[in-house]
Amino acid sequence: MLESIHRPAGRIAPLPLVRRQRARPTLLLASDSRAPCGVGRHMLTLARALRHELEPLLVFADTRHGHEWAQAARLAGLRACVAPAHQLASGGPGLAALFEQHRPDICHVHAGAAWEGHPLAASARACGVAAVLRTEHLPCTLRGPRDHALEAAYVHGIAPVDRVICVSRAARRTFLASGAAPERYEVVYNGIEQPPSPAARDGLRAGLGLDGRFAVLTVARFVGRKRHATLLQALPGVLERHPGVELLWVGDGPLMEELRTQAARLGVAGHVRFLGFRHDVGELMAAADAYCLPSELEGHPLTVLEAMAAGLPVVAARAPGTTEALQDEETGLLYRHDSAALLRHALCRLIGDPDLARCLGEAGRQAVGRAFTAQRMARETVAIYLKALRAHPRHAWTDRP
Repeated sequence: MLESIHRPAGRIAPLPLVRRQRARPTLLLASDSRAPCGVGRHMLTLARALRHELEPLLVFADTRHGHEWAQAARLAGLRACVAPAHQLASGGPGLAALFEQHRPDICHVHAGAAWEGHPLAASARACGVAAVLRTEHLPCTLRGPRDHALEAAYVHGIAPVDRVICVSRAARRTFLASGAAPERYEVVYNGIEQPPSPAARDGLRAGLGLDGRFAVLTVARFVGRKRHATLLQALPGVLERHPGVELLWVGDGPLMEELRTQAARLGVAGHVRFLGFRHDVGELMAAADAYCLPSELEGHPLTVLEAMAAGLPVVAARAPGTTEALQDEETGLLYRHDSAALLRHALCRLIGDPDLARCLGEAGRQAVGRAFTAQRMARETVAIYLKALRAHPRHAWTDRP
């Protein structure tokens, strides 16, 4: 249990900083993930929504994906930089120098896995950052004897953290089940910016060669838990009833070539298009007819929210977190994650019933506007920043109404 191996935060001695006078606190949003796909999108959205109250700086690892997200942040008018991946992941003088240079008031670490982000939090606390927070973007997956070492490292890693944010109630429950202290773990659902009006749908579809085809979009890394293979297994049965279906797959990852081989073996390679890592997902959603997320493990999937905001009907595996974004038969269709037959049935039902697809898409669009906006996410996150900062009563920002 996590509680049984808890180590107190007091072992890290903070170094005093001489803070500059600022109109707004500086917020450092950081991830050491080598492939911060959903994490990067979340960080960028949060920074854009908070920029009028704080001065955000985004920090990514110097991987291909890290550079791409840093560039996307700069194009959005935000400050962003990359740092050596080994430095972010291991700590040391180089990471301390990052905090000494930028002197943030708040450090908010974003972790796509339980072992990510701990040196960032430790360095922030050691360098005297007033508030240190961490967002868990996935449920806790540390289970069983073989995970004891990782579990111990996790508990030690979160010791310097004031508050831990989970992106869904289901994700928070998994951490509490492992013995985490309930008062430190809070929930803030993901939020998204309302998509701008895209170019004409017909033009987008023509550019992608989709005329006359029913396009099902999936945006996910090619890793096992995303279960692209289940979608491939369902596709031959779908094509028997609806031969004009085409899968558009956005992402990259270690299983890409294996999935290409599987598609060829099943005889459906001509109906699966691998589009790679893209920043124009909004336009792809405008061109698609439906969205499918077969993943078995999600915190609170941003891509599902984005598809709903775009008015796309969604078919998704019944996974923790996904069920808090999508309501079965109301804003989408859910199925058991390990059943290609149930996925095939859900897709055929959606493709064969345009009225159902239209109603689900419109209901999803309205649900995002009510509950899953970037502004709501920012407001709730700021409230948690304030809780952490109030432990430092001399920080002027805590006096705000």
